[in-house]
Order: sequence, then structure tokens, then C-alpha cells
Amino acid sequence: MLGKLIKNEFKATGRLILPLYIVLLVVTIINKIVIEIQDSSTVAITENKVFIAFAAILVLTYFLSLMAVGALTIIFLIKRFYDNMLKDEGYLSFTLPVTTGQHLISKIVVSYTWVLTTILSLIASVLILMSGKGIVDEAKSFWTGLIEVIQDGNQLTAAIVVLSVILSIYNIIITPYLCFSVGQRFNGHKIIGAFITYVVVYIINQVIGVVSLTAFFALGSNIDQLTDGEIFRWTMYYELILLVVESAVFTFITYHMLDKKLNLD
Repeated sequence: MLGKLIKNEFKATGRLILPLYIVLLVVTIINKIVIEIQDSSTVAITENKVFIAFAAILVLTYFLSLMAVGALTIIFLIKRFYDNMLKDEGYLSFTLPVTTGQHLISKIVVSYTWVLTTILSLIASVLILMSGKGIVDEAKSFWTGLIEVIQDGNQLTAAIVVLSVILSIYNIIITPYLCFSVGQRFNGHKIIGAFITYVVVYIINQVIGVVSLTAFFALGSNIDQLTDGEIFRWTMYYELILLVVESAVFTFITYHMLDKKLNLD
């Protein structure tokens, strides 16, 4: 049954998200063509005011498209969770012969897939647009430098970096799920409740982050004596611990609110 839930989620969300990728692809191709024209055309064409204005509009459209694809992907996924679990549709969802955990897992799996795909699509778009401009070499140089910093530590550090990235993406998903799961207890003001929950969670995160990071380094070695690689490694250790705790707590609260405190009124 979990497989059917995931399949249904992909169908429901794909109708909204796939068109975003198509728009991004079209805008990227058009901007790439204009860039190639600028690089290969005569000075007379590239200094033409109409062409310059057209190119400027396309560049603006491109950057707006990048932001829109990222933002709308998250918005669509949150709206799907809210509509399917916490509004009238929730009555049907929770009468299905599946557990609350299966509902939540299906939402997380599908949302994680879409968020990761969107991130990779945005990166690919920028690389396509800027290919031949040296940005690829700069990107390679950046990753080479990052790898060198990681290798100053060990394979464990590399694994921690990967896990931190994975959990960071997970938190992009579970945080709004948490906020709406708690916010649904505000009768008649669920969205306001979700917003208030987000503000509270944000403040708590910031306070815990500052205090725990200070304590983490205070209990460790003298920071002035650490190499760049060691500072990076200690920071990633701290970040991973915080992400693990945050992910576990957010997931537990979300599940508990949906399973024990659900309010569909």
C-alpha cells in the first residue's frame, strides 16, 4: 500500500512540478542562444539598444525563473501536504487502510525526490548557461579545494559532509510539515498557527545553534591552534549532530500531531 501512496503522490505533484522544469529548460535555452549570439556577432549588433534591452529582459527572466522554480516546488509540496492531510481531503486520506506513518513516509519520499531533482536542475541550468565562460573550471576548482580540505581529515569527515547535505535537504521538507502539523491545532486559523509555529521554531533553532556551537568549540581544542581542515571537520561534526537531533525531533512531533492530535475541523 505504501508503494501505491508514493505512486499517487508522484502523479499528484508531478502535474504541478514537471511544467516548472519545462519552463526552466526553455528559458535556459533561449538565454544560451542569446549569449552565443552576443559572443559571435559583430559589435554593431551587440551595441544595438533594442538587442541590449531584449538581452537584459531575458537575463532578468532567467534569474526570476530560477527563484520561481525553487520556491514554487516547495510551495506546491507544502500545499499538497496541507490539502491532502489537514483539510477536507484529510477525511478521505485517513480512512484509507494505511497507517499515519505510511502517509508521512510517502509524503517525505516524494517531496525529497522533487526537492533534490529541483536542486540538481537549477545547478544544471546554470552550468549549461555559463558553459564556455570559465564557470565550469571555477566549479571544478571549488570542488577540488573542498575535497582537499576534507582530505585533511579522513573518510569519516567526507561521510559526515554527505550526511549533512542529505539531512539539510530533509529538513527543508520536514520543517514546514512540522509547522502545519502543529498549526492545525489552531481552530479556524491553521495557516496563522503554522506561521507562528515557524517563528517559534526559528527562534529556538537560532538560540540553540549559537549556544551549542559556542559550547561545542569551548569543550574542544583551542580554536586558534586548529588548521582550516580541523575547523571544517569540527564544524561539520557539530552540524551533523544538530541536524540529526533536529530531524528526529521534528519528525517525531509531526508524526505525533498527525496520529494523536489531528484536527480536521
